[in-house]
Amino acid sequence: MRIVPVVLVLGLALGFFLPLPFAGQAIGPGVVMSGIDTDGDGRISKDEYIAYRDQEFARFDRNGDGLLGPVDFPRASSYRRALGTLDERINAADKNGDGMLSREELHDAPTIAFDKADTSKNGYLSSTEIENMRSTIFGIR
Repeated sequence: MRIVPVVLVLGLALGFFLPLPFAGQAIGPGVVMSGIDTDGDGRISKDEYIAYRDQEFARFDRNGDGLLGPVDFPRASSYRRALGTLDERINAADKNGDGMLSREELHDAPTIAFDKADTSKNGYLSSTEIENMRSTIFGIR
């Protein structure tokens, strides 16, 4: 089973990466945790989240131009109600104003999805918080 953090997911754009599945795939919080929880403590820290987001840059760069933009997230509009618009999310992190995100800009981007999912405000995501955010996104898109 492959996991796709959709930056639109919450992803980039919409939240700057929270792991979500391809359409039609089932995914549980344990699967998400195993791919991001590098220290094995059963939760995802903000540093682990950012490292994973950085690692996934090439996968999100669908056209291979070394930048992330609207063309790389064709399904972004379906998540607009839950996460806001792709343009808003890109603009929030776009330091040079070109409407695209470089690797550096993505690394330094706000952790919108993480912060929204971290309902306990302890700087970590539990499997319950991940599942709650996932349900919210799929429930109101």
